[in-house]
Amino acid sequence: MNIKNNNRGFSLAEILVVLVIGMVLFGILAMNRTSKVKNAYYEEARVFINFIAEQERTYFAASNKYLYVDVPSAYVADLGVDLNRNSYYGKFTVDISTNTPFTVFNPQITVTLFGKNEMADSKVVGTYDFAEGKVDIKYQ
Repeated sequence: MNIKNNNRGFSLAEILVVLVIGMVLFGILAMNRTSKVKNAYYEEARVFINFIAEQERTYFAASNKYLYVDVPSAYVADLGVDLNRNSYYGKFTVDISTNTPFTVFNPQITVTLFGKNEMADSKVVGTYDFAEGKVDIKYQ
């Protein structure tokens, strides 16, 4: 009786090692992509907050007052801000602190952006300081 020894194919251990390595690589790539997507969302929020702050400055130059937006809105014609076509943020509010006469020309403008779609559970609060010319953003 002639028995042939067939050793073709892979053993179960070899297949499991390849699967484990593949899952580890997939996990690393997924985490990296998630952080880059969130950074893109937050950078878009920073751009909108800068834009809204500059629109407030333009509105102040034309009307000698700032425009408060108390009710979350997607479109404010007086500021020229329209978030209806934005994919991540749907509504915003604007609060302006002019506590002293000196801050009338350099106020702190606090803009709150409310997320929609995949960002529906997020809220971004940004404070633009005209004196320093920078945005401080807090993600909630």
